[in-house]
Formats: sequence, C-alpha cells, structure tokens
Amino acid sequence: MTALVFLPGLVMGRSAGLRGQMLGASAPPLSFTLLGISAVLAHVVKVPWSVWVPFLLTLVVSAVLVLLRLVVFKQPRESVFSLPSIPAKGDARRTAVVASLSFLLAAAVCFRTVTGIINDPSLISQTYDNVFHLNAIRFILETGNASPLAISNLNAQSPAGFYPDIWHVVVATACQLTGASIPVAQSSLVTVTACLVWPASVFFLTSRIMGHRASSYLATLPFVAAFAQFPFHLIDFGVLYPNFLAFSILPGTIALAIMVVGLSAERSRHFLVPLCALVATAPGLALAHPSAVLAAGAFALPILVVWLWRLTKSMTAGRASVKQALLGAVLVAAFTTALIIIWTKARPSKDASFWPPTMKPAQAAGEALTFAALTPYIPWAIALLVALGIVVVLRHRGSFWIIACFGVAVFLYCVVAGFPAGPNRDFFTQVWYNDVHRVAALLPVFGIPLAALGLRFLGTGLRSVPAFFMRRHRETSATNTSLVLAFAMVAAVALTAVLQIPKANQPLAVVLAEAKSGYQVTDVSELITTDELALLQRLPSKVAPDALIMVNPGTGASLAFSLADRETNLLAVNSKGTRDDQFLAKELPHLDTNPEVCTAIDRRGIDYVLDFGAKEVNGMKHRFPDSATLAKLPGLKLVDQQGTNKLYQVTACR
Repeated sequence: MTALVFLPGLVMGRSAGLRGQMLGASAPPLSFTLLGISAVLAHVVKVPWSVWVPFLLTLVVSAVLVLLRLVVFKQPRESVFSLPSIPAKGDARRTAVVASLSFLLAAAVCFRTVTGIINDPSLISQTYDNVFHLNAIRFILETGNASPLAISNLNAQSPAGFYPDIWHVVVATACQLTGASIPVAQSSLVTVTACLVWPASVFFLTSRIMGHRASSYLATLPFVAAFAQFPFHLIDFGVLYPNFLAFSILPGTIALAIMVVGLSAERSRHFLVPLCALVATAPGLALAHPSAVLAAGAFALPILVVWLWRLTKSMTAGRASVKQALLGAVLVAAFTTALIIIWTKARPSKDASFWPPTMKPAQAAGEALTFAALTPYIPWAIALLVALGIVVVLRHRGSFWIIACFGVAVFLYCVVAGFPAGPNRDFFTQVWYNDVHRVAALLPVFGIPLAALGLRFLGTGLRSVPAFFMRRHRETSATNTSLVLAFAMVAAVALTAVLQIPKANQPLAVVLAEAKSGYQVTDVSELITTDELALLQRLPSKVAPDALIMVNPGTGASLAFSLADRETNLLAVNSKGTRDDQFLAKELPHLDTNPEVCTAIDRRGIDYVLDFGAKEVNGMKHRFPDSATLAKLPGLKLVDQQGTNKLYQVTACR
C-alpha cells in the first residue's frame, strides 16, 4: 500500500526535479493525479483497470519530464539523475536527522493510535457511508472500471456522474496486487494515510512557515496526532474516507502555494518549481475530494492578499514595476472570481446538505478557538500554545497571513455550527454538506503550525536550563549544541506522550473511544452484527456467483457484494434502485397472489432474498417485507440461517 501511495509520485516528482521534503510531501497527491488520470483514460479506451495502466502512464510522464530537463532546460545529466543526499555540514546534517526522527516518531504515534482503533485489519467501520465505500471497491474489481465518472451510482448502465474515487482506486489496486480482502486493504490505506501521508504533509507545511530547522520539527512533533478534529475523527465519522485522504494532503498543497508566492521561510530557487508541483498535485487533491481544493482556495485568499500587498510595497519602493503590480492585482482578482464561481457550482445538493446548526455563533467561535469542537472538553495545553503562537505571529507583522488562514477555518466553523439555516450559511458551508464534522477537520491545518510556533517560543525560554548546566561545566560549543538539542528532543517526546494521555487531552480521548467502538463487530453492532457477518461469510457456498440477491440496504445486507462477492440489487444505503426494485420492496408479500410480482422478479433477475431484520443503520426506515412475512411467504425457500438472519431462495416464478 505504501508503494501505491508514494512510488508513482516519487518517480514523477524526482523526474521533474523535486527533492527532499517537497518530493516526499508531494508524492501522494502526484500519485493520486497519475492514478486518477489513468482511471479516466482506461475507461475512455475501454481497457480494464489494473496496476499496469498507472504504471505505464508514470513511465511516459516521467520520461517526458526527464527529456524536458535535459533538452529544453539544458540541465546537466548528473543533476537530472542524482539523488538528494544528507547535507555534509554539521548543522544541516543535524537538522536532517532531527527531521527524520521527528517524522518517524510522529508516524509511530499515529500507528499506535490507528491500531488502537482498528485492532484487527479485517474489521470495518460500522457506518452509513462505508456500505458505499466497500461496494465501490468491489465495483471496480468486478467491472474493471475505475473512472470517477462511472462510479457514482455503482451501476455500469447508469448515466455518468462524478464521484471522487481515488480512495477506492487505491484500495482496489492493492487488492489486485496482493490478493488481500477489501476490508484488510482498506484498513491498510487508513494506516498509511494517517501514519505517513498526514505527517509528511504537516511537517512540510510547518517547515515552510517556521524554517528548515531542528526546532521546527521538534515543535511540530507533539501535535501531529494530538488534535481531536483530525485526522482520527474522520476515520470514524461518516465514515468519510475520501475527505480523510484529501485533508491529509491539504497542508502540503498549501505549503507549495506559500512557496510560489514567496511567503515561505524556506525560499525556493525559482517559483516555477513549486508552481509546477502545485499544478501537478491539484488534480490529485481534487480527485481525492473536491472540497479540499475549495478549502485550499479559501486558505489561499489571505495568502494572496499579503502577497499583493508586498508586491505593492515593492512597487512604491522601486523594486517592482507598475506593470508587475497590476499583473498581480489581475491574477488575484481572477483567482478570487474563479474561486467564487467554482464555490457556488461544485457543491452537493441542498437536500443532501441537511445538517442543521448546533449552537450560537459565540459558542461556535469559542469552540473553534479552543479546539473543543465536536467534544465537551477543551484541550488546554493545545489551546494555550496556539494562543501563544498567535502572539508570536503578531510580533512579526509579515507573518500575519498565518493567523488569517487560521481565521478562515474558525470563521467557517462559526458559520456551519452557529449561523441559522439559510442562504448565508449555505453559501459558505454547503460545500461540506453544512456538516460541522467536515468543517471542524480544517481547524488543525493551521492550528498545528500555530501551536508549534508557540511551543518553539516557549522552548527558547527554557534553553536557560541546559545553558546553565553547560556554563557550570564549561562545555565546548559542539557539546553545548548537542546538549541543547538532546534536551529539546526529550522535551518534545515527553509532550508528545503527555498529549496522548486521556486525562491530559480529553477531546482526543473521546474521539478515539468513539472511533474504536465504531470498528467492533458485536451482537448489537450498528451496521453488521456477529450473526449477520457469519451468514455473509457463508454466502459464497450457498449462492451462485451469477445470482442476484434482493436486500434492504439499510440493514447492511448490501455488503454481500463487497464482503462475499455476491451481487445485490441495491449497493448503497441511499440507492433508489429500478422501478422493479421499488415495486418488489412493496409488493413481494403478494408473491403468491399478484402475477406482476413474478414478472418483476424475472425482469430484475432476483434469485435470493437476504433478510437481516428491521434494524437499520442511523435509524433509517426502508420499505421492505418484515421477517415474519418473509418466513411464511410461499415461493421462498429457507437456504441458510444465523440467529434471526435468513437467506431465502426464490422458488416461485420459475
């Protein structure tokens, strides 16, 4: 799974000349761009999906990029093919080692958390949306069609519609390569995203804001896995796997943007390098989930305003021409116009955006500013460090855009949680279905850098502790630096551990407890119970591969498709089905008296009926014959049973 997520992007990025952190953080969205374009091309030329499609596209694109660098840009061959190495200078080498150790420690903490939630990779999220996600993966495997233009209805004969399916494409490809089951492959992608993709993206953003220094990475380490709102909440709620994937690469995308406009603490030699990387990663971000692109656009607005203000100051100081300033103004105006147009068009329907406000605006603002969103607790250590980080930024006026970007996330949360339902609220947050959970996930994007800035500022004051020790013992300069660094590492690791303690970080503890319960299979599970799963596991021995099973999708019976590889008439909880499906859901109890029922059964090709009782996910109610009616209905033969759950074969109408 790690190779699928990183390798195509690493090859493409390295061929384009990316190095170091930019290469590592850009690799996943570049891979998603390649996978998404491959899926569309394969669908257009009617080639079944397999790993060879993105493999060939990666080779072609990478070869073109290498030729461009050799022939067009005249770069020396050694420069094109050389790999980045650890810097030789002591400070640079030390920074590289600290950055690597910080990343590994953050990944380890995330891994511990994810495996605590999903303690068995074969477990599935017991949530509404997971029926679609699991069956979408099976749809790709069965049809060979991975295009985002074909997957929205999980029906190869339905009209085309867009759905961001990179999550499903990656999992399906992993299943093809390894033979792993769909739940195991999906759990693997959850782990890789939370433990590798998210930390790489976060460290890249904070290092662009704070500089490529050891202190930047150590100050970021404690917060990568410490926020309740993201990443772990989206592993459970929904379950919103596409949003989880897209928001995990969002910080890295923003880091590229601030490099393009020159606001990064680490300046690129030429803005074209991060610009090309940004353009190439944008499709991957959009195909992971379009709402992440709109979030990036919203965060980009204050960044562009500051850039334009700086450009105007340069013009008045004679360092930039009037033409450059006017061009900058036109670009900002064009970007803002395009963002507004896309913002109002690329959004779910009003009916789907039914989530209501949950509090007053003042309370929402308080929750956002203290990171108490979604829980009844305040993570005081994080909230105070973010406040300190804001003070640090205010002391350096040139970095005010960091606070403004954080303000964007706070404002959006205030709108979605506190504004009354209506057109104003819809304008700003219908992009995220007017859902507080999706919007709250944006708070850590700039909350983490601010907390890291606050911690680093606090750490500069605590340097007096090792400094006092070194003065008394008259240590050498090299030893002094090593001792300070060792002290900082111990402090960072200690704070990381403290923020994982439930009593020290109650919001995170609440989220993790809820998430863990959402992946348990019990007799009263929300989606699939122990008995229902046992019956599904026996389906392949009871039902022919080409048979069709009639189900009530709200009971989880539709998972026969993904978990047992047997097709059902409805593949998602919100599937409306054909007219025959709707007719049978109402009229099947009249199988022995109404000849139209047999006509519909034959036309639809129904062979079996799977009854998982009346309990439905999220308390939903679908029209479907009750268990007592099915049990005494002539023309249905009981084939298998586990507890109260039954599989019937349709013997009438044959």
